[in-house]
Amino acid sequence: MARGAAVHAFRLWSRFYPAMGREGYVPVAFVFTGKTEAQRASRIQRLEQAARVHFGGTPHRGEGVTAVDYHQAVPVVVTELERITADPAGAAGKVWCRLGRDEWQILTEALDNPDGDRLYQVQLREARRRQAEREAAHREAQRPVCTQCGTKFTDERWHEIKRSSWPAEWDRLCGPCAQQAADRAEAERAEAERVARRQAEEAERMAAEAPAVKPRSRFGIGRRRWLWPPRACLRRGRPPRPGQTSSPDPLVVGGGWKAGRMNGDEQLLNGRVYGHDHDDPNPGPLPHRTYAELVGGPLDGLLLDIHGWRTEEVDDGVALTTELSRWPGGRALYDPRPGEPRTPGPGVSCRFYYSGDTP
Repeated sequence: MARGAAVHAFRLWSRFYPAMGREGYVPVAFVFTGKTEAQRASRIQRLEQAARVHFGGTPHRGEGVTAVDYHQAVPVVVTELERITADPAGAAGKVWCRLGRDEWQILTEALDNPDGDRLYQVQLREARRRQAEREAAHREAQRPVCTQCGTKFTDERWHEIKRSSWPAEWDRLCGPCAQQAADRAEAERAEAERVARRQAEEAERMAAEAPAVKPRSRFGIGRRRWLWPPRACLRRGRPPRPGQTSSPDPLVVGGGWKAGRMNGDEQLLNGRVYGHDHDDPNPGPLPHRTYAELVGGPLDGLLLDIHGWRTEEVDDGVALTTELSRWPGGRALYDPRPGEPRTPGPGVSCRFYYSGDTP
């Protein structure tokens, strides 16, 4: 839409009324006369009521804005012939009244728009200033505070944590505190790497100094077979002699028959089998099975059924549950000696020697 003063040169009446730089169209002046002052005031009032839609202008929008847009308005001024003749300055005096106002002014003041564009610019700047203050106060209320030192974030630090698409570890710390935390974490990481490196070097040194150890199988400690006997077998003692109802000897750590009571094969074949107690109906070995003699440790003298075991399984040794272990309810470890001769079964095929205990 064309603005009044800006399009003044395109209007025909501009040939007679030069541009004055004011908003609105060319002004219209009315001169009234009458017998009495009341008659003149009544006529001016009726004109103001009828022409208000043309000279009133449109209020500008905005909070706290009271300025009026006069670009599409027609300024209307009125005067009285009696006032002009009575005023020493004549028409140049304060004898003009702008419709919509109450005071009498000189013509230039009556045609001016103090509540127009100039007031609007002032009020617009003030409204923008108040809006900026509200936004700044709102932003300041949302500014994060360092959880460590209580200092508010700087704009640079705030922008830095906003720019990240993924929450960082130290987003709740201000810049100096975050740097200190990062330095501490880096120092801890470096120290952990140094400790791990020293431990690895120590482990390599100990491994180089340690003697060669036989590999173990998938069956137990490493590769050792683990076996669990019945609960009664966990008690240790010597089986009774024929004709006796109980063992004459006290509880012995070695278990089995004492040396010298029988010759070798008779002693082994008449010994108890691991997993059977002396009061079982048949605690001894069976003639069609293959056994290994346990030598030393808490299960000394017992026989272990290894019937059907492969050669590599025999080589790997066993872990046997016993309450006479160093740890009650733990396991005693037995292994064959490398290179010791073995006889094919059935019967006693080899010996397993005690090598330690494990929980």
